[in-house]
Amino acid sequence: VALLRNEKDIFPIRNLDQFNFSSLSNKDQIDQTFRNYLDKYAQVAHYDFEYFLADQERGVRILNHFDIVFAKISSDELNDSDGLIERLERVNEKSEVVVIYTGDKKNLRMLDNFSTVLFAPENTINFSKLITQNIFGAREISGRILGFTSPDTLRVMRHFIPSIGRLSYDLKENRDVNQDRLFEIDILVRDAIQLKSFPGCQVFMAKNGKVIYNKSFGYLTYDSIMAVEEQTVYDVASITKVVATVPSLMFLNEWNKVSVSDSISLHISDYKGTDKAGLKIQDLLAHQSGLKSYYPFWRNAEEDPEGDDFRLKLPRRRRYKYKSLVVDWEDSIQNWIISSKFNSLKEDVGGYGYLYSDLGFMSLKNLTESKLNQSIDVFLDQNLYGPLGMNSTGFKPLCRWPIDIIAPTEDDVYWRNGLVWGKVHDRNAALLDGVSGHAGLFSNASDLGKYMQMHLQDGYYGGRNYFSKETIQKFTSRPEGSERRALGWDRPDIAVENASKYASEKAFGHSGFTGTIV
Repeated sequence: VALLRNEKDIFPIRNLDQFNFSSLSNKDQIDQTFRNYLDKYAQVAHYDFEYFLADQERGVRILNHFDIVFAKISSDELNDSDGLIERLERVNEKSEVVVIYTGDKKNLRMLDNFSTVLFAPENTINFSKLITQNIFGAREISGRILGFTSPDTLRVMRHFIPSIGRLSYDLKENRDVNQDRLFEIDILVRDAIQLKSFPGCQVFMAKNGKVIYNKSFGYLTYDSIMAVEEQTVYDVASITKVVATVPSLMFLNEWNKVSVSDSISLHISDYKGTDKAGLKIQDLLAHQSGLKSYYPFWRNAEEDPEGDDFRLKLPRRRRYKYKSLVVDWEDSIQNWIISSKFNSLKEDVGGYGYLYSDLGFMSLKNLTESKLNQSIDVFLDQNLYGPLGMNSTGFKPLCRWPIDIIAPTEDDVYWRNGLVWGKVHDRNAALLDGVSGHAGLFSNASDLGKYMQMHLQDGYYGGRNYFSKETIQKFTSRPEGSERRALGWDRPDIAVENASKYASEKAFGHSGFTGTIV
């Protein structure tokens, strides 16, 4: 693939959150591949030539709502569609039209009025895959062609654009990977589905910055109606801790607003003067603060019959009869955590032993929001998920996506009396409107792959440094005195067999109650 013109320095596209993208292409299998691969990197609205050309004014007007339009044109479209170039030139007056041309290079002269032009010699599925990766900097652009700058002058046309560290996809079978071993994953997953261990799942694997395995299996439910697809989102449960709470603290740490050695009372005044005042952020992250593992705050609540909120149950004099009150659950839960008893793992030398705790991360979410002056979900959308291209990640999924791409989690016959679908599975997080530091995040395998790759690249992804190498190392390493955990992340422990025996000593990850793992 050759970049013939890049007059406005569009390539490589770095700031995904600063542009609205659309594509214009044919409806055949080759161009469907082009659309699918664009979607792996950014949120793109797709239109076809038939729709665009059917109504001249409508087509131009609609595409002018977007900042960048990727127009993939083959020799056939160029020769068969009267007025196509003229209409694209009209779109280009307000939007930036990126022309991706495939075919006979003699037609390139027809594209002189466009400031950004990519060329591929053939219109094939593999070139469609390659072009999209070139567009978003997953692969370098290094092709060159001989072109005419005038009727009599021939010269080499090329621009070299390096890759900017986004995950790439192989165009053919990767010889460095044993494909037979990868096929064993297919067998394992299909056996599990047949045994009804789960109705469906996604599996994603990358090696050295290349995606080598990315498959969806089964269905959203056991009735086998809606298939799991790449864009399906799951409630990732406790992975929220390391994909929401931990990166928020990493930002604050880099901005010198919070140190992991700080006591929580330094940042939340409610803790001052209590027996929790001395809780260290580092100990909360490593699950050795002395807080209990869990408390069922949700047992104090019942659903409001007039809405989606929860009300506080208060016992009346008669047994099993209740009245309820509207309360601030955020404030109430924080006060209950402050007044809770410590666990029994206090050590003789001071401090507490390891005990996995949701309560600590509920407290850390309050801390991060007090320092950010912003809710954690909005902050992460603006500063992490959007820029990274994690368009299938966020809290409150029904406010983001149609329900048919959200996997349900459980038929809750005990508390919510129905299928939990599009709402957070964790009951304590449900009290907090689905946004908590320990649970509430929804995502999928491809998005989490981007997030993990950013960590493996020392905080760099897509041409941007999100965190310094030192911050990545600090949060993925065990702090002094930690028995098991890093700062939020889990680390391999032979005693509990929480990782493969082949895992590196530097490996880090996390699991979620809903069956998710990174």
